[in-house]
Amino acid sequence: MKKDIFDSYAKSLAEKFDISLAEMFTKNNRQDIVDARYFLYFLCIERPIKISYIQKFMLDSGLKVGHSTVRYGYSKARKLISADSDYKQLINEITKD
Repeated sequence: MKKDIFDSYAKSLAEKFDISLAEMFTKNNRQDIVDARYFLYFLCIERPIKISYIQKFMLDSGLKVGHSTVRYGYSKARKLISADSDYKQLINEITKD
């Protein structure tokens, strides 16, 4: 059940950031890919999905991430959302379904 939510968020974010799902789950530090992952962590934690599940789903998709990485990404996404109304609108669009 939570995996379906995770997959839905990942797909929506990949489309919005104009990246492929494969790119989202590769070890790549390009800013748009990193931001997409940060917003994925944010959406999942706000849902709420436990960090251990997020880590498992990320690993299942091909990218191993640590607990602190997920927490850091969540924090960065929160700051971006509070500072930029475009990001707030993006979150609202993805969660309205």
